[in-house]
Amino acid sequence: MAHINKEKCIPCGLCFNSFSEVFKQWADGKAEVVNDGKLNEEQQKIYDEVKPMCPASAIE
Repeated sequence: MAHINKEKCIPCGLCFNSFSEVFKQWADGKAEVVNDGKLNEEQQKIYDEVKPMCPASAIE
């Protein structure tokens, strides 16, 4: 299941500003994965592509 490590997230906005179909900004300003991390095939592909781009390695 797709997951954001909230302890590592530095709310830079890379994921939720550029890929809103997979990531959203949570109330605390940090990133969250849509659909409670249950992604469809298209969303999973985007998630996998964005994961190595996270400057804090918070996308797990």
